[in-house]
Order: sequence, then structure tokens, then C-alpha cells
Amino acid sequence: MSSTTVDPAHWSALSVVLTDTELDVLERAIEREEGTAAEDPDELDGPALEEAVRSLTLRGVLGPDGCLGDDLLGVWLDAVLSTRLAAGLVLRVHRTVAGPVGDGLGADLTDDPHARHGERLVHLAAGAACVEDAMPGGVQLALAEPDQVVSAVVAVCVPENAAAGTGPSFTHAPAGLTRPTVDLADALGRPTSLVRLEAGVPEHAAAATGGDRPPLPPPSCHLVALGPRGCWAADLPPDGTRAEVEFRPVGPGWVEDWVRARAAPFAGQGTMAG
Repeated sequence: MSSTTVDPAHWSALSVVLTDTELDVLERAIEREEGTAAEDPDELDGPALEEAVRSLTLRGVLGPDGCLGDDLLGVWLDAVLSTRLAAGLVLRVHRTVAGPVGDGLGADLTDDPHARHGERLVHLAAGAACVEDAMPGGVQLALAEPDQVVSAVVAVCVPENAAAGTGPSFTHAPAGLTRPTVDLADALGRPTSLVRLEAGVPEHAAAATGGDRPPLPPPSCHLVALGPRGCWAADLPPDGTRAEVEFRPVGPGWVEDWVRARAAPFAGQGTMAG
């Protein structure tokens, strides 16, 4: 990662949109500089690759030598992508938010034209995080300080008017969670936000040994329903073999606690520009 010092507040205010191919090109450029690049995959050859390289060069992101530029944008992208590549843990936030019709999620989230779906990945490395939002044909990348990781997740999935859940816990078959029945939607208080939260360790981090990397939490997956009529959380089995999952009432701060516990090993280690 670059050693250039830039005001962290300024860095976290920046973001950039890249196509999937442009992202691959830039990651390969960083890997070449670090001496960790493998052979170029065949699927990146051809017109798509040429167009991505041309676009990045014309925008000044890549220099004539194929390396990232040394201006602010190049240094910032080096920090963002180096953080993404070095991540020891990835938080995946897949959420569905109710649209303007009705007062909560409908019975069929997949086919509801008024429901909006989105996905955010937070790549956690020592002292920094890369925030990645999925977009049609590409991604939007931003850089975050460790103390911004919680808000990066909470902001996209916890409604401002979310209230604590009440009542006894209940169970439901895993097969009905992606497309909830009317009964399940009613039991969850017709939430305005349904979120699948996952924490996973990238292959390179799982294979690493020794060094000063922080201890990594075990992979986890949860489904959280949030809204003004109550919040509920369920632990999801990673292999889908469990016959039932249990929904338990929680407060709207459950998501914050979940993120904070997983981000804690990466806080206070290094700096975004270090």
C-alpha cells in the first residue's frame, strides 16, 4: 500500500465506479507491482480488456507503463485496492428494502416490483476497510477508517424508525426465507428491511499462517428483519441442512453489535495510508 500521507477525512469522502473488467485490470496492475501476479486469465483477453485499459488510461488512472498513476486518484485507488486484496474478513450485506406500496415487505420479495435489492461488501484489513457496492455491470468502491465500518453497514440496512422486537421466539423452515409467506411476514411485523448478513474469511487469509494478522472470527450468517413493528434475527446454517431456524426478538442495535464484534480485531492497526 502506498506510503503517501493524505488527510483520512478527505480519503473517506471519495468513491469511484469501475466496471468489472476495469477492476480486474487494476487489481492485476497492483499484483504486478507487488510481484504476486499470476498469469493473465484467458477470459480477460480481447476487446473487453482493451477497452478497459483504454478507458483507465484516458482517465489518467493508468500510466503508459500500465501502472497506477502517482497523482491523488492513483494513490487513493492503490490504497483502496490494496486493502481489498489484503482483507482478512469480508462482511456481505444483502438487503431488500420495502418500496412505496404497503407498509412492509410483501409475501413475495423476489417478484415484488416495489422492493429494492442491494448488496454491499466491506473488506476488512488491518486499520482500513474497502466498501464495495454492487452496481449493474460493475462496482462502486470507497475507503473507510475502522471507526466507519459500523456505520457503513448500518446505514444501508437499518431503518431509522426500527423498534425492538417483542414476543416469544419462533421457528421456521429455511426453505421459506428467501420468499417469505404471508404468515412469516406477519410474524416478523411486516419489516421494511430484510437483511442477510454474512462474515467470511477470504481464501488467502484463511491459508495465511504466522505474522501479525489479527485473530479471525468464525464464518457466520444471519437473517435480520427490521422495521417499526419490531426486529428479529435468525442464525442461518451455512450448509442449509438444519431443519428449522429460530427467529428471536432483538433491538435495532443488533446489527451494530454484530458488525462491531467482527470489526474489532481490525481496529487500531496501522492507518489507511500507512
